[in-house]
Amino acid sequence: EAYVDAFPGVQVITHERTRQLMAGPAVEFNRPGLESQLPGYLTMLEERLTATPPPQNPTALNERIAMGRWFLAEKRAVRHVLPSRTYSDRLTLRLGGREIQLVHVDRAVTPGDTIIYLPQEQMLLTADVLVNPISFALSSYPAGWIRTLEWIDALNPSVLVPGHGDPMTDESRLHATLSIFRTLRTHGASARARGRDAFAAADEALPLVREPMVVLTGDNAQLNQAFRSQLVEWFMYRVYDELAGPLTDAIAPIPTRARQAGT
Repeated sequence: EAYVDAFPGVQVITHERTRQLMAGPAVEFNRPGLESQLPGYLTMLEERLTATPPPQNPTALNERIAMGRWFLAEKRAVRHVLPSRTYSDRLTLRLGGREIQLVHVDRAVTPGDTIIYLPQEQMLLTADVLVNPISFALSSYPAGWIRTLEWIDALNPSVLVPGHGDPMTDESRLHATLSIFRTLRTHGASARARGRDAFAAADEALPLVREPMVVLTGDNAQLNQAFRSQLVEWFMYRVYDELAGPLTDAIAPIPTRARQAGT
């Protein structure tokens, strides 16, 4: 909405599936957070201020509450602007003598991932298909994600600009991520055949992906924990979903060990 307000007539371009998600499912996915989850979280923080014993750092807690209130107000005030132009597989733009290719290889992190490639500069903007340091695998598409990363690898770009984090001028993080995904997918199929649930399979797979994990996390304890939950567990859960049948474009719920156990 800010860009449309600032630049009247600007085109907003996305993949056709992204527009479909924006037009309805994404709004519904966020509704519980806006209506109950985030307000409930703020209420819990506010109750801590008057709790006995009192909080150890009330200033930090007040700052956290203020940030949460601001975030909730901003989210509730959003005026959704849908894309004015869509594409399916590839769209080439020419702006100021520069060629810009918008490419959808396969469903990876979302049904409508867009990769932006500047062939003259050999620069590739990956969006969340590749993140520095750790990819976020919630509601992802394992087979398509691997195919997408393989396509990027074959392109051999000089610069990779990830969805989050610093740009990369080598492919070490790309190769580490690919190695992790391939291992998790192979081990997930084996573990499922042995009757193991997705979280047990993730636990088993962690030692198998330690070496490429260190490439991503530097063996930082906090990053290692994020790697375990946001990448390994969530990716493995989607491996199991994929093995159970064709994945739809629906936004998948956040997996929990309780939900895996059917409780």
